[in-house]
Amino acid sequence: MEDNLKIYEKTISKKHSFGSPKYKEEFHTSLSKTVFIPIAEKTILKLGWDLVYKDDHSIEAKRKDKSLGFEQATEAITVTYSHGNVVVKSESLGNEIWDNGRNSKRAKLFIYAFKETENEFDKEALAKLEIETEKKNNWDDYVIPESLTEPEEPRAKNFSILVVGGIVIALILGFVLAEISIHGIYVIGLFEVLV
Repeated sequence: MEDNLKIYEKTISKKHSFGSPKYKEEFHTSLSKTVFIPIAEKTILKLGWDLVYKDDHSIEAKRKDKSLGFEQATEAITVTYSHGNVVVKSESLGNEIWDNGRNSKRAKLFIYAFKETENEFDKEALAKLEIETEKKNNWDDYVIPESLTEPEEPRAKNFSILVVGGIVIALILGFVLAEISIHGIYVIGLFEVLV
């Protein structure tokens, strides 16, 4: 996470949630649906969160926290776009009853970072980003291959090895059990008692 975002994160006032902790906040943006997802993706990468899922109108990320040497996802942040209205929802992934204000902090931090990322683009950059995104979504740069590689031939299965191996293992196991039974340990009786 960038230093200015770390500084802002410390100034955010927390809103505590109880029960199954989650926090939802809405804001409005003038961005189009095409440009919103790439900017939200850049924001998530700027925050150092892991991008989990994205489609035409929503994007989801998970925030990881390191404790006791293990990294685990602590919050899932889902951002949904609908006609200029953006809903940011942060939900705890653990089995805690109280989130200590972490979910409200993540949602407000995302909104701040998103607006900061949005301000980095002027109208020309937004138009260029929209063209690039449409090309990517329409697969304009995809080159159809002339020929595909041939799949590998599956190996012929040798069934006789399985049969001979099964018979040999059954005979060896039978002789071992018979030898153990003859020398004083009645394995079959012990087996029947245990079952």
